[in-house]
Amino acid sequence: KGKRTISSKTHHQKIDFNVYEGMEVTGIPVYTLSQGDVVWENGELRTVRGKGRYIDRPCYPTYWKNQQRRNEVATPEKVVRAPYTGPV
Repeated sequence: KGKRTISSKTHHQKIDFNVYEGMEVTGIPVYTLSQGDVVWENGELRTVRGKGRYIDRPCYPTYWKNQQRRNEVATPEKVVRAPYTGPV
């Protein structure tokens, strides 16, 4: 339980902004596990430099191509017709 306001000044990342800046959230993590180790406990970051590892992932999630295809299919297309020559 608890509330906090998200801020780039208090997060543990190497960037100077946060897209959720100023948003108040309810619920504060007590523990966070990474690779079987406790890395966050009661508000204290407990990491070891160099312990992390890079996981190669595509720039977009796997469903992205399906979403792109859906958008392409849903895009309206011009219908070419001969000019109307009937009565008005």
